[in-house]
Amino acid sequence: MRRWFTLSLVPFYQSGLQARKYGWAVIEESSAGWTAEFSSPLHRLWMSFHLLEQPLDDRFKTMTLVQFLRPPFYVLSICYLPPSRTGKPNFIAQAYALTNGRGIWLSPEYGTDLGIPRRGSIDFHVGEKRWAIDILRDGDKVEDHLRRFNTPGVYHHWIQTGAITDYIILDFRINQAKKNYPGANEYYRVIFKDDYSGFDLIDCNYNIVSTNSLL
Repeated sequence: MRRWFTLSLVPFYQSGLQARKYGWAVIEESSAGWTAEFSSPLHRLWMSFHLLEQPLDDRFKTMTLVQFLRPPFYVLSICYLPPSRTGKPNFIAQAYALTNGRGIWLSPEYGTDLGIPRRGSIDFHVGEKRWAIDILRDGDKVEDHLRRFNTPGVYHHWIQTGAITDYIILDFRINQAKKNYPGANEYYRVIFKDDYSGFDLIDCNYNIVSTNSLL
């Protein structure tokens, strides 16, 4: 059953009414829940800005990025387990549950501003806390992603303007490449065991931060 998207089930009632009024989005109901479809990426971005305006609860005022990542990170860490590749949707669902949907802006296509010559996108941006979370697989374009957050990278202007106050790059791997990235303190590798029974979290200098079980 398809209905116009009112967002009456989430704390963004006024934004939802406007989306419905102008026909910017529809919602589809299924056994798994509700799926929103926007008319264009621009309309989805508009809604993201409105989600960003919702304030976080007081209990999140002093929360760090690492603390925030703990519940969603565990679910995201199983995204390599075959045949499921549901890590990102589960990340969004857990992050929403953690914050009750307030002050959080999570988008798999959070792109750079118009007018920036080189385009890029951050996997997740956490609204009022102004955190960025970038996801890699098997070391794909590590150096490129590291440069994006530094001068003159496409993300660096967000850091300069305060739109990003902290960030982390999580590189999910099934190989044991031991190249170090000195100084890249926001870069972490998540290396799975051969049988996917667990993983090691490894910092930029290839020091094991923690060993985790998925059993």
